[in-house]
Amino acid sequence: MGPASAPGDSRSQPVSSSRKTPKKRRRKPLQARSAATVAVILEATAQVLTARGYEGTTTNLIAERAGVSVGSLYQYFPNKDALIAELVERDFVEITERLLALIPALRERGLRDVAPQVSRVLIEHHSERPYRSQAVFLSLTRVLGLERVDVFLEGIEQAVAEVFEDSAVRIRPEPELAARVIVRALAGIVQNTMRREPERFADPQLGEELVILMVGYLMPDERDELEVPDESEESEGTGGCQEPTS
Repeated sequence: MGPASAPGDSRSQPVSSSRKTPKKRRRKPLQARSAATVAVILEATAQVLTARGYEGTTTNLIAERAGVSVGSLYQYFPNKDALIAELVERDFVEITERLLALIPALRERGLRDVAPQVSRVLIEHHSERPYRSQAVFLSLTRVLGLERVDVFLEGIEQAVAEVFEDSAVRIRPEPELAARVIVRALAGIVQNTMRREPERFADPQLGEELVILMVGYLMPDERDELEVPDESEESEGTGGCQEPTS
């Protein structure tokens, strides 16, 4: 028998076909101590999700793992869906900021030099804790649905299209379409890897294949000359997969 659900916990609630928007965080942490508490609660949420999955996650377990009372948790989040939504949002913001930070380098140095960095951003975010990424992604589909992923990808597509439209780095005849194709291709690979074999993020060859995909599609004339740098040394110590623990 699983742990009892706390009031406001949606673990036992059936998932309806019309997904409801999760309740927003109750209050924003203004002081450093409050912000630190929220960070601890969110990390505990990720740990419990990794170990127990969406159905087995409750606010009681999260509070216990975080070392706070359930009452303290409810000061910031009304239920576990709000916790998961915030966790996903922070992950999206982190990845988006890191990818957009590469835009100036893409303009200045071109795709050949920057493609390995793009691949590294996509891989590193998941390689250290692949099962955490899997658990959060699977929970995302339950709480927010893939619509939120679409919003995230649209922002990336728009930024990439603007770069492709720059005459200095123009690569394909239709820059906007090319941006959509390559962003969605990369996103599809990352999402399927998270869902089906998260341990693959620890394999340096995956990052190399992503580079070949980007250059091969966007710069086909240079595909045969592509030499992917060996990043296996950089991956040492960061690619080990950790099995989820209870």
